[in-house]
Amino acid sequence: MQLHDKLMRSFSEDWMERESDPDLYPAYYGGSFIDNRGTFVIAVTGNPEANRQRLVEVLGTEDFNVETVQYSYRQMMQVMDRVDAFLFNASIPEDHPVLTRFAGAYPDVMDNRVKVILTTVDQEAIRAFKRDVSDSPMVVFEQGEMPELF
Repeated sequence: MQLHDKLMRSFSEDWMERESDPDLYPAYYGGSFIDNRGTFVIAVTGNPEANRQRLVEVLGTEDFNVETVQYSYRQMMQVMDRVDAFLFNASIPEDHPVLTRFAGAYPDVMDNRVKVILTTVDQEAIRAFKRDVSDSPMVVFEQGEMPELF
């Protein structure tokens, strides 16, 4: 986690407060995670060698891997902003196909996609989501359950 914190602080000292702000993240940053071998991995768009050199300078170590991805974390967070705006839009009818099936959404950095979880994945919900929320190719739909609130 130390490398992750150092990386995030290089984006902004107040990164924890701004974590969901797409503008926090540089255009080359695609996310970061710990792989199954325990190695810190930073996903990047564009030239992996140039981005790796930039990251070595920021982190002060070469003890991480770089993985090339198609979409930046900023792009994924912009889609998440559109999802949030839709969910909090009081003018959307309660019986809208997305609202009646929506169970969650999150940026999946390992798959480099925004996962939208629906209780029922069907063409009606997918068409409505693409029409009214986002038709981005980075969005994938998965079936899941509504989280229980305690």
